[in-house]
Amino acid sequence: MLFDRLFGLLNYLSGYFFYTYAGLVHHTARWSYENTQFHEAVYAKRGRVIFTYWHEFYLAFLAYGYFMKGEDFTCIALGGPKGRGFRVIARLFGASMYLTKKGDKEVNRRAVAGVIKEMHELGKNTFIAVDGPNGPARQVKFGVAKVAEQAEGVILPIKLLVSGKIRIPRWDSQIVPLPFARIRVIYGEPVFGNQDRAEIVAKTACSLHALPDK
Repeated sequence: MLFDRLFGLLNYLSGYFFYTYAGLVHHTARWSYENTQFHEAVYAKRGRVIFTYWHEFYLAFLAYGYFMKGEDFTCIALGGPKGRGFRVIARLFGASMYLTKKGDKEVNRRAVAGVIKEMHELGKNTFIAVDGPNGPARQVKFGVAKVAEQAEGVILPIKLLVSGKIRIPRWDSQIVPLPFARIRVIYGEPVFGNQDRAEIVAKTACSLHALPDK
């Protein structure tokens, strides 16, 4: 019990740290953009955008998130001590969230349904690390297809190439962008949710893999 409380407290504090650190990176980085026609086309059509990226770019995406209005987003967050850090970050950005519970299919189903409902009825956007939370790395999972189909959303693949960074040796080779780095934001070809789920997954993977690594 004591260990769980300490673990939860550390995760809680880490949320404030990473939110603040992402802001520092955001304000000091030199940003550039490629394939902006995809971003413009998606936003000109309607809301319900699903930003998709590989989990290794999670921290870089947090820095990018400062460009957007958090209240326009909804997301799924892990409940319990392990998810406290992310929940703090989502709350600080102003995004609404629905909690999941490991091993509880009904709770998880309701969380996904909540996100889909807000997207469909309120036009909110969301973001998904499509190979998360535990890999395998760079393999798109079917969850993104379910959200895209039922919310009638559009997937916008994004890659953030960082010049000044540290890589953490873990399953996703997580990138930690450094302050004053150069960050190239590269958008991929959008994938619309009005098609078969297997096709959505295949097209999302193709679009993400087509984006350059350097």
